[in-house]
Amino acid sequence: MAKRIFISYRRTRQQEVDHAVSLLRRAGVECFCDVEEIDLLEDFPVKIGQAIADSHVMLCWWSADYSESDHCMRELTVAWQYAYALSRSVGQKIWILNCEGGTDHIVAGEFNSQNFLSPPLPGKELEWVSFLVQKLANVPEGETLGMRVPMIGSPDLTNIPRPPVEFTGRNRELWQIHRYFSPTQISDAGNAVAVRTHGMGGVGKTTLASAYAFNFSLAYPGGIFWLNFADYDPMSPDLSSAKEAWLNAVTQALSRHPWVHDLNPQLSLFDPVTKAPLPAETVRIQLSKLLSRCGSYLWVLDNVPVLMPLDEREKILAFWRAPTDVINSSQGPRSMGCTLVTTRDSSGCAGFSEVYLDVLEKSSALKLLGKFKAIDGTEILAAHQIIEMVGSHTLALTLIGHRLKNASMGYQKMLFDLENLGTLKRLETIANYLRPRLGARAQGIVASFSLSVNSLGRNAIDVLELLCAFAPNVPIPLGLVKALFPNDARNDNLDAALAELADRSLVKIDSTSSSGSNNCVEIHPLLAEFVLRSIAKPVQDLRDRIAVEIFSKIRLARDPKQHKNIYYYASQARPLVASVSKVLGIQLGLFLGMYEHARGQYKVAEAYEEKALRTAQEMYGPYENTVIVAMNNLADTKRALGDYQKAMELQRIVLESALLELDGDPETVIIARLKLAASLRREESLDEALEHAKIAFDLSHSIYGANAGISLDARNDLALILADRGDVLIACEMLKEVIDGFKKITNENEKIMSPVSLDSAIKNLSFLQSQIGILSTNHELHLIKESNDKYLPTNHPDNITVQTSIASFLRKDQKFEEARKLLEETLELAQATVGTEVEEYWMIKNNLANVHMNLGNSEIERELDTEVYQWRFKSRGKYHSDTLTSAFGLAQSYLKSKDIEAVVRVLTETGLLSLLGPEKYENNAKKKRLKENIEEMRNRLVEFGVNL
Repeated sequence: MAKRIFISYRRTRQQEVDHAVSLLRRAGVECFCDVEEIDLLEDFPVKIGQAIADSHVMLCWWSADYSESDHCMRELTVAWQYAYALSRSVGQKIWILNCEGGTDHIVAGEFNSQNFLSPPLPGKELEWVSFLVQKLANVPEGETLGMRVPMIGSPDLTNIPRPPVEFTGRNRELWQIHRYFSPTQISDAGNAVAVRTHGMGGVGKTTLASAYAFNFSLAYPGGIFWLNFADYDPMSPDLSSAKEAWLNAVTQALSRHPWVHDLNPQLSLFDPVTKAPLPAETVRIQLSKLLSRCGSYLWVLDNVPVLMPLDEREKILAFWRAPTDVINSSQGPRSMGCTLVTTRDSSGCAGFSEVYLDVLEKSSALKLLGKFKAIDGTEILAAHQIIEMVGSHTLALTLIGHRLKNASMGYQKMLFDLENLGTLKRLETIANYLRPRLGARAQGIVASFSLSVNSLGRNAIDVLELLCAFAPNVPIPLGLVKALFPNDARNDNLDAALAELADRSLVKIDSTSSSGSNNCVEIHPLLAEFVLRSIAKPVQDLRDRIAVEIFSKIRLARDPKQHKNIYYYASQARPLVASVSKVLGIQLGLFLGMYEHARGQYKVAEAYEEKALRTAQEMYGPYENTVIVAMNNLADTKRALGDYQKAMELQRIVLESALLELDGDPETVIIARLKLAASLRREESLDEALEHAKIAFDLSHSIYGANAGISLDARNDLALILADRGDVLIACEMLKEVIDGFKKITNENEKIMSPVSLDSAIKNLSFLQSQIGILSTNHELHLIKESNDKYLPTNHPDNITVQTSIASFLRKDQKFEEARKLLEETLELAQATVGTEVEEYWMIKNNLANVHMNLGNSEIERELDTEVYQWRFKSRGKYHSDTLTSAFGLAQSYLKSKDIEAVVRVLTETGLLSLLGPEKYENNAKKKRLKENIEEMRNRLVEFGVNL
């Protein structure tokens, strides 16, 4: 049986190809060389696919215009799939013949230019034929390309959006992507293992990525991982929020992966005991180890937003991209993880190759229309004119195609309708507005949008108008849509309307959203922009209605345990803040401030609350209720950030306002006093703090009784102030009473709302008891952590506080190594969550220094003590007891190593000696204890001949 070569070529090279075929046939080689004109409307001829399968090799006659033919590139794709199913050495089965001078025109993936063939030269024809015959002889006789059917779409692609059946005309772009991912394109630095596809709206960036994943899945035995960032589009992107978005995307991408769901899972996304989400960094490290063992894989980042500023974008993309990029082996650099990004951002990015996605070529556009409705000879001209009118725009053609399929009209009628719509002044105005994003044919594209929308029923139009008022590129919770849909027969009418919209490709319904309980609907932002500019209803009214419904969930925003149910509500609220009325903008700002505060994202919460407060003050003046609420919320966040001075400034105004309210709720006054007292305590204004706490304590007990939640709050805060004044044992007894009281209230009513929870009281007690060596609350702390971990991420501030307290117990129990490991882990979590400019971070570092002192690591202890002292000096002031405590720890460390000169320097430069004056500090336990310790240190220094 003669061996067969399939020759893929452009008709522009017919003469030279015919000559080569003649030479090969004379040498006994069977050639398949299709000479029939290809029907542009035919998808991919069955006979061509069969001819490729029956051939032993494919010869691509790669001319300058070869890759411009979608049919030629499709032939190459089919041959590659067959060849890859046989062997990864696809160059043995596919031969590239370069009939031009250079190689820039060749887009051929992993095929090495050094192995490209040349066409037969005059006088050298026999040598050329002889070489090819010998090359063909190395191919086993029975090994045709199609002897093994390729499993396209394998490995498991269940979480990857399937390219629509109408996908057409992008084979060149598919091979451009594949070329960048081939070993011949990978440098030692790995600069070419990431590709970004970008282009004008509606041309199919996500569809292209999904088509690449399906068509070239065989190249990725390690798997294909699809991370969708459609719901991440913050006002000010930062690495912390980007890591959370990455973790959400990874969790969704791996929701059905064997690594997670096998009987012996290899990957942990959640703590195996507590079920809390693990930090993004921890998951990324696990993925890196797993992926480095499983071969090449594709890592898709879909719907990446515009990320600014540039330096922050570089950090975010560096974290998001494939966990393993390039492995340098003895054979040179080898790609492990190939990152494919889809984005509307056209600005370049270091380390990423670019693939610009333009509109479809005319032949591909014609083929796309033909998939919806056959084009006969009498309508071919009308079809061409339609394509010309919309500029081959993919989204426009898809909408036109669905309209042709669902309506009893032909291409002539469609063209007539589009032309008539295109002349309308109203649409011309919209087209001019959208022209920067749609290009020169904006008017025709807008007309196609209008034609699709005009064909809808009344209910479907109502729903579409509502959907378009939501934030673009963010999934819309169907629960929110149902709450806003005005019809009495809400569910039936809404479901029918959504089905009608989905059938016309105007929306996409997703019933597996990462929000957990919320199914979502999505709409293309270009279409949404068109509808908003077309409808008679004021967009402001629609957005205000959405804002009101989101604000109704504000109680859930306070509770992190409920956040999974309002995840997309918050995602919608962020962009709406700036586009609704000022009144509702304030409410959404308060909603988001509470939401972010509850998540531990204090800096983000601060930004929303400051803006809400400014706007409220401009609208209402200084003492209106909304202003006071915004001020109170901002004070809480400032206090969480360690800015106690600003917190007290706001809290004094809140208290003053509450006292001026003659008919006001006494609970408001009590809470205002307690919050101010807490900040005063942190600033060591203990006398004033005690005064406010006592008033709040007496008032709450006289009005609400000793066992009311607000009375327990007051007792809790009073206990902490008494402890700072030296009455630690009394404070511990009071906190035990608080804990017992909260337990009774919790048992009677699980929905009790109280600023200080049972868990907080236990943490407060554990902190005080650790100071005097009592370990009785350690078990309860572990129970708190288990409870928190069911609902909160590991790096939530509440969990960080608990871990810090547990580490203190471990240290008191002389389990120093365990304490060190836990504190180092907690310090890393705190840095990633609350940052390095809050007291909590430095308290953990201070505790870590103490543990290193216990372990005898004096150099590490001294280094940590110095860092803590310097930060506290800058933020708390020279004479704050926290600053002085850090200075004393540093002096103590030097004294242990008998560096007397350093001890004296620390004592004289830090302000510690100021404590040796006549002041006895009877009302400040920390300074009183410090004074005693310094006096003892001064006496020891006398032994070394130093008299201070």
